[in-house]
Amino acid sequence: GLQARSPDQTLRQAGLDVSWSLRQLAQARAAAAADAQRMDARRLEVMAARERAELGDVGAADVLEVYLRFLGDADQAAQSQGVLALAWAALHRQAPGTWQMLSASSR
Repeated sequence: GLQARSPDQTLRQAGLDVSWSLRQLAQARAAAAADAQRMDARRLEVMAARERAELGDVGAADVLEVYLRFLGDADQAAQSQGVLALAWAALHRQAPGTWQMLSASSR
């Protein structure tokens, strides 16, 4: 059955939960940053492909292929941003006020 927890056990568990959420947040933040950087690089690749196509160096199919890779990276970046938002929400649910504390410490 259910056993009553002591205040120390409850605090220890809460600390573990918040620590896990912080790790999840850090991982989500790193993934989102990497995906955004990859999308920005792909955007430059699309622009370069369009310029090469205008000069006649590559065909429309080549530009389309680069653009499709960009769309895939943009989709992945959007998903990463969603995971990051969920990680923030989970942390905030466990430790209200964490956003303000973390924001203040980064200044």
